[in-house]
Amino acid sequence: MELRNIAIYFYQSIILFFKARWHESYVNFMGACIRIFESFFDFFVRAKVKCNYCGWQGYKFRTFVGITNIRKNAVCPRCLSLERHREFLIIFNQVEKLIDKPGIKLLDIAPTKAFSDYCKKRNDIEYLSVDLSSQFAMYHMNLENLTFKNNSFDMIICYHVLDYLKDDSKGMSEIYRVLNPRGITITQEGVDLLLNKTIEWERPLKENSFRKRQYGLDFFKKWEKAGFRVSAIKSKDNNNITLISTKGEVSLNDCLEDLKTKDYNIFNINK
Repeated sequence: MELRNIAIYFYQSIILFFKARWHESYVNFMGACIRIFESFFDFFVRAKVKCNYCGWQGYKFRTFVGITNIRKNAVCPRCLSLERHREFLIIFNQVEKLIDKPGIKLLDIAPTKAFSDYCKKRNDIEYLSVDLSSQFAMYHMNLENLTFKNNSFDMIICYHVLDYLKDDSKGMSEIYRVLNPRGITITQEGVDLLLNKTIEWERPLKENSFRKRQYGLDFFKKWEKAGFRVSAIKSKDNNNITLISTKGEVSLNDCLEDLKTKDYNIFNINK
C-alpha cells in the first residue's frame, strides 16, 4: 500500500510540474522522498506504533506532506488515517457503549475513508454517510437540508463541517432533528479558545482553508441553543475539543469517566 502512496506522490509531482505549479510539484516530490526514507527504516527498527483502525505496525506513522503543512508521525500508510481520526476512534468506542439497544444506526457527515471502512466491516452498525461531493459519501446532500426523517439515527458524527456551511445554525438544527431522543452526537470544530466571539468572513479564502468562519468560545452556546445537552472533552496531548451531545435522555457520566482514564480532560465550556 505504501508503494502505491509513494507512486501517487511522484505522479502528482510530474502532473503539477507540467502545469507549471512549481511549488505544489516540489511538495509532492519531497513527500515521495520522505516516505521512501521512512519506509526504509521499517525493515531495521522495532515497531513502536500500531494503528487502531487497520492494525498496521511500524516504528512510527508516516509524515503527512500537504501544500501548506508537514506533520511528522501523522498518517497510517495502510488505511491513511490521521492523528485526529485515530483519536476519534478511541472516543467513538467509548460513546457507542451508551447506545442501549442491539445495533447502531449511524450517520457520518463528511466521512473519512478509515472510519467508513471500519463501520462497514461491523455487522452491528447500520452505516450511512453524507457529504456534498466526497467520493467516500454514500449520499450527496447538504447538511443544511437533510432528507432523512425526524429521529432517524442513534448516533451522528460531524467533524470539521459546520465552519464550512453558509448557515451553520441550520446545520446544527438538522443534526438535532434527525437524532433520536436517546441518540448521541460526536462533534469537533476548530475553536479558538482566545476568541470570545466567532469571526464570520465575507467569503471563503484559501488562507482560511476555504472555511466561512473561525469559531470562538460562543460556539458551545450556539450548539446548546440548537437544543443539545453538551459535554466537552479535551485531549491532554493537543488542543482539540470534542463535543459529546444528547437531547437530554441519556447520561454521559460513565462515558466521561472512562475517557478520563484514556488521557482526556473534561473541558469547561462556560469558562
